Amino acid sequence: MKFPVFILILLAYFFPSLSITAQNVSLNILTRNAGTVNLGGTVFVEITLANTSSSVSVPVNKVRPQISVPTSIVSIPSSGHQLPAGWSIISNAGGVIRLCNGSDAIPPNTARTALIAIQGNTLGGPFTISGNTTFANGTVCSTSGGATSGDIAGDNTSTSTIQVFDPIPVVFMNFNASLTNCKPVLTWQTESEINSDRFEIETSKSLTGNWTLLNAMPAKGFSSTNSHYRFTDQNTYLNNENIFYRIKMVDRDGKYNFSEVLTVKATCNSIEASIFPNPVRKGNLTIKHSGFNYPVDVCLYSASGQLISKHILLQGTNHIQIPNTSPGRYTMKLIDSSGNNSTITVLVQQ
Repeated sequence: MKFPVFILILLAYFFPSLSITAQNVSLNILTRNAGTVNLGGTVFVEITLANTSSSVSVPVNKVRPQISVPTSIVSIPSSGHQLPAGWSIISNAGGVIRLCNGSDAIPPNTARTALIAIQGNTLGGPFTISGNTTFANGTVCSTSGGATSGDIAGDNTSTSTIQVFDPIPVVFMNFNASLTNCKPVLTWQTESEINSDRFEIETSKSLTGNWTLLNAMPAKGFSSTNSHYRFTDQNTYLNNENIFYRIKMVDRDGKYNFSEVLTVKATCNSIEASIFPNPVRKGNLTIKHSGFNYPVDVCLYSASGQLISKHILLQGTNHIQIPNTSPGRYTMKLIDSSGNNSTITVLVQQ
């Protein structure tokens, strides 16, 4: 048994092109617009195929990802899709569309994304969209072949969801989400409203996670002029946490539709504070600060921890006078009602 192994080692040394290298392609599918589509409208399903190999390209005419949609509520049109260069559609029938990488040899550690349009035909859902990867023979896309060397079967399937809604007669516009005084603030407008009942504000920790109702705001009902809405999320979030928001527009008949999804990044603890002059002379001190919830308590402590003075700061630049103190090193602490804080070393001179 040793002699054949020795021969294989020699072959691998003198002919490195004969060495076996693992290839694996990973599939992921995601329905845009939070998995919803209006009745009669279209939405894209993203098909992402990644070559996870670090050294070997996926051969041309080799991978054939496909998706299957629930034909009871949606269909796949013959046009409107966006494919990577070199790719083609090899079949599209019965709610199943199959693609092929054609002349595109996918490089190592590289992904390709195709956008497949689906059309909402009947109210219903959410139902499952299934994706899986099959393989061609590496010569012709239409001929089946074996998987790539080193393929991981668990990476070859993925699912998403789709739900079809009936559009309601609300002209929704200018939906914005931003962070104001460490709180996410949503604003939106309607150009007109007919038979509208309410707006439900929903949040999620991820695009694919569960959505939670935060609040419901009454709609105008009937309006032919611009109406403005504003909502502040009073919840506390982790620093640098992404929070996703969408608006559910509900009319008086119970029909509803969703807005686009917006993201706010909670950066409330990204605070800044500075003082000048430092060293301080004659007790006059100017403080600049940002990122706090106002008002802000500012306390000056001695090196032994004794409270020397306390002040209240408002937003912007503040000028304060500290009491007569001995020259030396002091600590100034700024803290707001949310617990955001900053510490500055202050040098006091005569």
